Amino acid sequence: MHRGILRYLEAEKRTQACEIAKAIIPVRQMNYQNAVEFLWQHAMFEARPATQYAPQHFSLARMRALLAALGDPQTKFPSVLIAGTKGKGSVAAFTESVLRAGGYRTGLYTSPHLHDVRERFQIERTPISRAGFTEIMQALRPQIEHFPAITFFEITTAIAFEYFAREKVDLAVVEVGLGGRLDATNVLQPQVCAITALSYDHVELLGSTLDKIAAEKCGIIKAGVPLVCAPQPPAAMQVVEQTARQCGAALCLVGRDWHYKRLSVTRTGQNCAVGRSAALAAEYELPLLGAHQVENAAVAVAIAAELRKAGWQLDDAAVAAGLRTVVWPARCELVPGSPPYILDCAHNGESAMRLRAAIREHFPGQPYVLLFGAMQDKDISGMFDNLLPDAQAVVLTHAANPRSLQPEALSAMAAPYARPVSTAATVPEALRHAAALAGPQALVLVTGSVALVGEARTALGFTGKE
Repeated sequence: MHRGILRYLEAEKRTQACEIAKAIIPVRQMNYQNAVEFLWQHAMFEARPATQYAPQHFSLARMRALLAALGDPQTKFPSVLIAGTKGKGSVAAFTESVLRAGGYRTGLYTSPHLHDVRERFQIERTPISRAGFTEIMQALRPQIEHFPAITFFEITTAIAFEYFAREKVDLAVVEVGLGGRLDATNVLQPQVCAITALSYDHVELLGSTLDKIAAEKCGIIKAGVPLVCAPQPPAAMQVVEQTARQCGAALCLVGRDWHYKRLSVTRTGQNCAVGRSAALAAEYELPLLGAHQVENAAVAVAIAAELRKAGWQLDDAAVAAGLRTVVWPARCELVPGSPPYILDCAHNGESAMRLRAAIREHFPGQPYVLLFGAMQDKDISGMFDNLLPDAQAVVLTHAANPRSLQPEALSAMAAPYARPVSTAATVPEALRHAAALAGPQALVLVTGSVALVGEARTALGFTGKE
C-alpha cells in the first residue's frame, strides 16, 4: 500500500472500515457498466447532502493521499481553476474554447453533467470514451477501496486528473465543485485562478452570509498565482481583496481592470465589447444569451490575458474565435420548434433573476409556460419570485433524483402566486402538457435544476454529443 494512504488511514483510524469495504465489493475485471455502478456507489452527497462543510466530510488530506498513490497526476499538467456561485461553468467553457482556438490541446472538467457522467471529463470538448473511463476506474479502484468515506466528487476529480495526465493535455480548465477551500480540485497549483459571481447557494454548508461564502470560495487563492475576479457585492469583494492581499496574489478585477459592455442582442446571441478601457475594447460575438454571459465572457478574456503574461500564445483572433464558437448547453438554450423551448440550469434565486432578465431582453413580450422542478435544499421561493410572475401557466414535476422535491409540495409553494398550476409525474409527461398549454405562440421555459433540464433535453432528443 502506498505510504501516503498508510499515513492517512493511521490518522483517520480507517483500517477496519477498509477491510469491511473490500469484503462488500468483490474485486473483478470491470466493464463500463461495472465502472459506472462502482462510481455511483459513492454518491452519498448527491443523494443526501452533508450537514457540515468541514474536513471530516471534505478532506483534502484524503484527496492528496489518493492522488499520491496514483503518482500525483495533478502535477503533470498546467491548469486554470475557477470557483464561484454562478457562471463558473460558463467561464470554464469560454476559457477552454479560447485555448482550443489558440491551438492548444485542452482538458475540461466540469460538473454536474446533463446526460452522461462522461461529459465531466473532456479533451478538446470530446467526452472520455467508455473504454477510457473504464480503464481509469479499474486503475483507481484498488486505491479508492482504501478510503471508505471517499465521495463521488473526489473520485471524479481523480479520474479527471489521471485522464488529463495520461493524455498529456497542454492545459486543463477545471471548475470547482462546491465552495473552494475544501473542494477536491483545490489540490491543483494553477496558472490562473478565477472567482465568478458570488451569491447565496449551499448556505447550509458554506454559510448564510456573503462574506462567509466568499471566504470559502477564496480558499482557492494561491500565493503568486494571479486571480481574476468578476464583479461582486461589497461584502464579498472585501473578502476577495483581503484574501488576495494576504496571499500575495495579483488581483485583476473585471469591472475595474477590464471593462465590458453589451452592444446588441438577438434571439440567438449577442455582441459585446471587452477591453482594458472603453476606448481599447474589442468587439466579440457570443452565442450564449443573457447579460450575465457578457460578464462571464469578460472574465474569460481577462483569464486569457493573464495566461498571455505567463507565456501562453493566445492572440486576439483566438479569443474572438473561442468566444464566438463556445458550446455550453442548457444555459438559456433555445430549442426552436412549435412551441420553442428555453432550457436553463438556474437553481437559485440569483440565477432565476438572471434568467428572467435574459428572457425579457431576448424574447420581449413573448409569454411562456414554466416547466419547473427543483431539489429539496434549494431556494424555491427565490426562484418562484422571479419566474412565476411572468408565466402564463406552470407545470410542476420532478427529476429522477432522490433529492428532488415532489410536485405536490411545489404546488403548495406556488399557490400564493395565483398562476394556473398543474403537476406531472415525469419530465416527458410534463413536456407534453406544457407544450399543449403553450400552443404555437408561447415559449416553454424548462428550469429549476440541472437534473431536470438534463432529462428534458434527453426527452427532446438530445444525447450530450451535440
